Amino acid sequence: MSIIIAQVPTAVVVNGDRVIIQPGQPLPRLTNHDERALLQAGAATNTEDSAALKQAQQREAAQAQAQFEAERQAVQEAQASTEVATEKPATNTEDAAALEQAQQREAAQAQAQFEAERQAVQDAQTSIEVATEKPATKAKTSGKAATVAAAE
Repeated sequence: MSIIIAQVPTAVVVNGDRVIIQPGQPLPRLTNHDERALLQAGAATNTEDSAALKQAQQREAAQAQAQFEAERQAVQEAQASTEVATEKPATNTEDAAALEQAQQREAAQAQAQFEAERQAVQDAQTSIEVATEKPATKAKTSGKAATVAAAE
């Protein structure tokens, strides 16, 4: 059976007498309407509802913590997998040669990407120059046509 606890001083009638129940004290058995009104107003709490709510909050917190730990572990594993390759010192000449080849490949790829970007910029500049030259050519042609038309 649930117990309703007063959250504020609450005046109730018990055995025909008006009694004020202090906060934290259990309320006597009330009608369903009065009980529901006090609970909705926040003037009282139901111990069963409070216990169920507290358990639900604890479950949610535990689930959130478990999810956080799983995601944290995944991030740490991802970081560890990338750090191992960069932190591992070369222990023999084969490792050193492999590391040097990998670095050379990375440098070559970076150089190729740089060259491709530079070529794209040059192409863009050329197309801008060509686009700006065409209107000037049309203007000259229009001027010659006007001169020829005026001469006739």
